Amino acid sequence: RNVTLTQKSLENAMKKIRMLTVDVAVLQRNATFSQEAFKNATIKIEDLIAEDKDLKRNLTLTQRTLENAEEKIMMLTEKDKALQRNVTLTQGALNRATRTER
Repeated sequence: RNVTLTQKSLENAMKKIRMLTVDVAVLQRNATFSQEAFKNATIKIEDLIAEDKDLKRNLTLTQRTLENAEEKIMMLTEKDKALQRNVTLTQGALNRATRTER
């Protein structure tokens, strides 16, 4: 009778060990998934940081381009004013020349 109880206890212990082995395997698999998820999250964060740096660099370049465009517009405006003055002076000279001929 004691032998039978001992055998049953051993069988129960073996069942519990098998169940625990399965539990450990599941925990290990979950840990692996968690590690992969963490690695992927880290990579995405690094990508976002790099993208942010690119966007900042592009913004700086765009600002410089706008500043250069504004400078060119001012230069062209000054040239336009100078051309208008020349046209006015030329018209005045032509008018005087026309009056002198008469």
